[in-house]
Amino acid sequence: GMLSQISRDQYPCRLSSEKIKLFAAWYEHSQLSKEQEQDGSSSPGKKMLATLRGKKIVFNSTVEIPLLRKWYEENPKPDIKDLTRYAEILNNLDQRKTREQVLARHVNTWFKNERARLRREGLLEDLSRPSMVVTTGT
Repeated sequence: GMLSQISRDQYPCRLSSEKIKLFAAWYEHSQLSKEQEQDGSSSPGKKMLATLRGKKIVFNSTVEIPLLRKWYEENPKPDIKDLTRYAEILNNLDQRKTREQVLARHVNTWFKNERARLRREGLLEDLSRPSMVVTTGT
């Protein structure tokens, strides 16, 4: 099938070297997992996927979340410059010193999730569309 074609470098479509490296890491790990299962060891497949994606960031609910919400109220769609600045501010907080460092992409994900949460709760109109204002002639 497709996986064997990729592993033998015979897949007809072009794949980026990054995707090939990720596949190779996954494939090698899956082979090790199979060997561990046969040995009776546990299979850490989810850990490998998490490692490839990066660690999940959990924001502190008493300090970081209020800051994120304040920034969200100021600008619900920040640019990369603002996201980077927010990440730096969060990383300089005492609560973050002993925890995983925040990247701009983590802050961006929080903003996307917050927009989705507000939309789901009916508290947010779609920000990408201009609002329709109806005016009547007087």
